[in-house]
Amino acid sequence: MGKESMEAMQGAQPVNTITLRRKMLIRAGLALVAIACGLSLRWYGFPLGLPAFVVKYGGSLLWCCCWSGLCCRG
Repeated sequence: MGKESMEAMQGAQPVNTITLRRKMLIRAGLALVAIACGLSLRWYGFPLGLPAFVVKYGGSLLWCCCWSGLCCRG
């Protein structure tokens, strides 16, 4: 093997499981926050005087953001 290929192999980093676990916990926490916000929007939206459109589709928008953040990121 050439000198360049040996240096490239030494520069490769192992998978950091602590970082992956931290990212997974952050994503799970954000998903729970989005679910809690969507449910509270449905339960308390009308008493707070929010328009029906916001109450009906606000939770769906939060759910969409939650799934796009969980599924579309690597």
